[in-house]
Formats: sequence, C-alpha cells, structure tokens
Amino acid sequence: MQTGLTHAVIEILTRFPKLGGLFGLLVAVAFGFLGIVHWNELQNMPASPERLALSEAVDRLRAGTDLWVEIEWVAWDCDNLVHTGSGSDADTEIVFTDETRSVLGVAEWSARLTCEEIQDHIAAGVLRAMSDGLYECLPGRGFDLAGYENADARLYLCTFCGRENSMGLVICAAVFVPLGLLMYPMCRIARRHYQRKGLL
Repeated sequence: MQTGLTHAVIEILTRFPKLGGLFGLLVAVAFGFLGIVHWNELQNMPASPERLALSEAVDRLRAGTDLWVEIEWVAWDCDNLVHTGSGSDADTEIVFTDETRSVLGVAEWSARLTCEEIQDHIAAGVLRAMSDGLYECLPGRGFDLAGYENADARLYLCTFCGRENSMGLVICAAVFVPLGLLMYPMCRIARRHYQRKGLL
C-alpha cells in the first residue's frame, strides 16, 4: 500500500510541477527555520553540559536561557510516570522535584523506561521553563499534581536533547533545504522525460 501511495504522489508531482515546486518550497522553509534555530542554539551551547544543583539551574533559567545540564540530584516521583507510544516511538515522562517540592519538573526520554531504570540515570539534557500550555495539559495526560500546588518553578527536561541533537538537525537542514529548492526543476525534468516516453 505504501508503494502504491508513493507512486501516486510521484505521478501527481510529475504531472503538476508547480505543485511539486510549492511542496519543495514549504520543505525548504520548514527545514531552513529549524536549521537557523538549532544553529543559534549551538552557538550558545557549551562544549559539554554544565553540572549544576537543581536550585542553581532554576536561578539560571529565570534569566530566560535554556540550559544544557547535568543536574546533581533530583527526587524522581515514581507515582507520576507516564508511558506513551510503543516500539521505536515509545516515550517515558516522569515528574521530578527537590526536597521541598518547590520545583515541579517533567523529564522526557525517547524510550520506555521503568522508574528503577530512570533512577540509574543522571538527570541530564536541555532544561527549560515549562510553558503554561504544557502545565495545563499535564492532568489530562495522566499526571497527578496534588502536592505540587505551591511549586514556584516549573521545568521541562528533554533528556535526548543536546549538542549532538542540534547538530543533527542542522545537518538535516543543510540537506533538505537545497533538495526542496530543487523540487520544481526536478519535477519539470521528470515531466519531460515521461512525455517523451508517452507516459503523460
């Protein structure tokens, strides 16, 4: 079925090169934007993650800058662990906090992990302030926020984000931006080729 769908898309783009050009332009713009964002992140990112206490990280985040960090110690809330997806799309999210529960954090892994496995990991990755939208969605996604009502810092930790992740996205942008811009001429060449063969 996927092969048939691929052939149908190729045929449509070949018959209508301008449509292919528009699609390519959208791809180029999207990856160009991602490339610029992550290139800027790389310029501000240290060569290795900073090792900080959770309280230090909170103070630094109040300045408004995301941090690539290793947090020295956090308390993992094993009663607030949520799994989504399966297989290669599996994700694990878990709440973390400090000794006084003045911090409400959510850490995300791109794998299905148990709380015991998480406790063997250092809390490391890109740390940023949690958006109001994400906070409001947490109860609906299965998180119990009772006991965190007085938390004065809300954080999100992406454990699979960092320098390598940003560099990978910059490389993807460097590949897909020119490919997107070449989509229109490639569709025109393919159209002429099929017309000569009498297939269009």
